[in-house]
Amino acid sequence: MKRRSRRSWRRLADAGFQTYLLRRLDIMNPKLIAIGCLTALLGCGFQGKLLDASAVSMTHSSLEPDETLKETGEIAEEFCPSPLAVDRYTGALDGAIAQAQKKSGADFITNASFFRNANGCIHVTGTANKIEKRATVP
Repeated sequence: MKRRSRRSWRRLADAGFQTYLLRRLDIMNPKLIAIGCLTALLGCGFQGKLLDASAVSMTHSSLEPDETLKETGEIAEEFCPSPLAVDRYTGALDGAIAQAQKKSGADFITNASFFRNANGCIHVTGTANKIEKRATVP
């Protein structure tokens, strides 16, 4: 690395250090600004699909032989893991399922799809279902 003399540092100070940096780095290049903005927009809008499941539940493991599911509506929930957690993503799907079930009152979520966005939040979409007992015929 070339050592600068005192004179060259004085010239930099006289010319204005900010002007020197702008010329040196060419920050005002419109192409660089456009690429930076495009990268930021694409990064914020990214959603990656994690999983599709036919039925999920955090409260029930299966249906009894005399039970059926009744659709009660669509679910679209977002769960953001705590940023203070050591491993943010351990249990994130479980948290998303539990939160969606709690808010909708569903026993099962069918046709569930899970997505993760650029912020690390988990989105779950699907159909809310409640358990109903079948009528027994004597």
